[in-house]
Amino acid sequence: MKKIISFAITLLFTTMASAQSFRIGPAARIQWSGTQAVNNKMGWAAGVQGDMTFGKENKGLFLDAAVLFDSKRCESVSVGYSNEHIEVYYKYHSYGFTIPVNVGYKLKFSDNFGLFAAAGPYLNIGLGGKAKQVSQKYGENGLLVGEPTEETVSSNIFKDKVMNRVGCGIGFKVGAEVFSHCQVQFGYNLGLTNTFKGTLDKDNKEQTFIIGLAYMF
Repeated sequence: MKKIISFAITLLFTTMASAQSFRIGPAARIQWSGTQAVNNKMGWAAGVQGDMTFGKENKGLFLDAAVLFDSKRCESVSVGYSNEHIEVYYKYHSYGFTIPVNVGYKLKFSDNFGLFAAAGPYLNIGLGGKAKQVSQKYGENGLLVGEPTEETVSSNIFKDKVMNRVGCGIGFKVGAEVFSHCQVQFGYNLGLTNTFKGTLDKDNKEQTFIIGLAYMF
């Protein structure tokens, strides 16, 4: 284990020494997360992103990583109607950290504009969240009756083993950098581990669509 840690530290410092530049700055994004069993809903993430560039000044490889605190939401499809014509579905709201690491290539056309593409693994670490059961009553004519009611069925979806606390996947992103500092990113994350436990533990790998901004100093 000591040899592995020493090798990782040596590799990190060697990589940083060979980099042409290192930058760091704030990053934020909106995201739509879901699985095959639940519908995507909008959430957000914010944190710090850093990158190291290699090669020539106007083009070449780069490595970036980020630590983002995120909030994710999704909803299940209807689980059916009861004899009382009540439709039931579930809402999930989780929050935690996402840590992506990407290797990419950038092409700078001028001092004010460049394009890039990158891909790499990411790690999700869940901190907490809630699950709510939503009930909506319908009349015999199929019309809504009253307002939907919500009931909290889990106040900590990770502790109650509704969702897996730790997950991982592969992320892909493309974007543009303007004025040498501002980045606009469009990304897609594909989970490699199941999001839900129990009855929703099969084929429930997370899919997340991302629109992000970053400012690199």
